Amino acid sequence: MNRDPVVEQVRETIDIVALVAETVELTKQGDFHSGLCPLHADKDPSLRVWEKGNNWKCFGCGESGDCFTWIEKREGIGFREALEILGKRAGLEIQSGPKDDDWETHVGFFHEALLKNESVLARLLDPTGNRGYTMEPIKGARLGYRRHKNGAGYITFPIADTKTAVAKGYRAGLVDRKDAKDPRF
Repeated sequence: MNRDPVVEQVRETIDIVALVAETVELTKQGDFHSGLCPLHADKDPSLRVWEKGNNWKCFGCGESGDCFTWIEKREGIGFREALEILGKRAGLEIQSGPKDDDWETHVGFFHEALLKNESVLARLLDPTGNRGYTMEPIKGARLGYRRHKNGAGYITFPIADTKTAVAKGYRAGLVDRKDAKDPRF
């Protein structure tokens, strides 16, 4: 899996036990720490935190994850904000993402992220590969790039009007005929 090195560095730097212990009283029990889960009305310690795997799971509500999902669930925020909080805690400078609901701001942010990411652009523009796009449709369609919390990278395609966006994508060679006839967005 192609993981973002900044996300991995934050994940490796953050001590999950210390992070969870900021809001939960944890008790060491063998290979894990346990406590009452703050994500639901927990009466028995159903939350487990593993230092070795740097992850957590609540056997009461079923939630689980790493340092990012802990902050996301605890604070009720998205991955980007969790990355910024944990990055700051880890002493790393994290580029801020758009925080408002302005569609144009989000499209512009992810489009700039793609234009600045040389390795992803090289794969898109590689004439020997399957893609071989030129900059014209990439800029014209305002394609973007974002990282998912699992570390995988995604090309974003701004869609305000699905039918128009699919038609533009098809004309630019970014959407194949099958997807143009039956988009599943």
